[in-house]
Amino acid sequence: MRLYNLPIELRLIHTKLKNRIIDEVLHNPRAYIEIIDIDSSTTILATCTRFNISLNRDDIMGSFSCTIAKAGDWNPRSTAYLNLFNIDKRKRIKIYYGQNISGTSTYVKIFTGIITKKPETYSFGGSDYITLSGLNLGYLLQRLAGTYTTPTFTGTSKTLLKYWLDLAGLDYTLSYTDSIFMTQKTISYASALTGFQALKLVLGPDKEAFFDTEGNLIYRDIPAFSADEVEFAYNQSNILSLNRSADTTKITTRAEITGDSDAHSITKNASDATIEKYGVNSLSRNNGLIDTYAKAENLADAILDLGASYENVFNITTILNPYLVVGSFVTILDSSLSDTVLTQVRAIQIEHSYNPSSSHQTKIKCYSE
Repeated sequence: MRLYNLPIELRLIHTKLKNRIIDEVLHNPRAYIEIIDIDSSTTILATCTRFNISLNRDDIMGSFSCTIAKAGDWNPRSTAYLNLFNIDKRKRIKIYYGQNISGTSTYVKIFTGIITKKPETYSFGGSDYITLSGLNLGYLLQRLAGTYTTPTFTGTSKTLLKYWLDLAGLDYTLSYTDSIFMTQKTISYASALTGFQALKLVLGPDKEAFFDTEGNLIYRDIPAFSADEVEFAYNQSNILSLNRSADTTKITTRAEITGDSDAHSITKNASDATIEKYGVNSLSRNNGLIDTYAKAENLADAILDLGASYENVFNITTILNPYLVVGSFVTILDSSLSDTVLTQVRAIQIEHSYNPSSSHQTKIKCYSE
């Protein structure tokens, strides 16, 4: 949420539910779906039998799929629910996950998105279900023109992003340090999403953009690690699996930045020791918005810093945790098997999966700095 445009992000967390998640205490995990129609009416589908949600820091277009049992009851051609599942970008789907706590069902909103597919399956004499799938609200940027209202644009990247986000009707918090100022630039992209990604590449990987569970876009400077900011502490008692690796394909040892002129371009290398270990792995950026040497140098440094972080990648699986989002701070400690000392990590990729007949898990890809 935004408080008078201050870069403050607040989330309400149900303490008992959080404790159950961390302590691996499960009491009939459950889920339900809400459909918000174009007239703002809400329909609750309590027959959600499974869902899968994927989030990735490198792509704001998070995706989901969910299964609605008893398709005959929710038949989109029936009089009771006529047009409920019609594909329409003005509609919203919200996924809730929860548990029974002291006899009361307690739910947390885990995803907000837009349905783009709705295949039905009828097994006569057997099960019948409807599968809903789609994307988060970044889909609206994909469906919006990336041009600007006048032939040329003068302003900051934040001003341009606000223009597109307001046109898309999205709520957002832009709390990053803006290094881009454009003067008399022609702004014409195939879509606002394409323009967003172009700005994101120039702003650099030391900033992150993601949609939270409410469907608000958060674009911020990546916060520094702090012991006071740890959201969840995982250890050998509540980690289902732990994998450590070096993702050598993403360890960047050379950054090649091409700006609007030779004077505003740079090639920077990682240390000789790193190159000797991993070889030369180049990442290039070519963009006319890089119009100073300082911008080129800062972008190169950010790319090399992020590339180095992939030397120490963690993949952990936990009991489904609806509060985890891209950028969440987590600590990992395993003194029993892997001898992993207390490590602070940042989530860069998250997958939530819910299936009552098998598992309720969150897989987290994260890295330490």
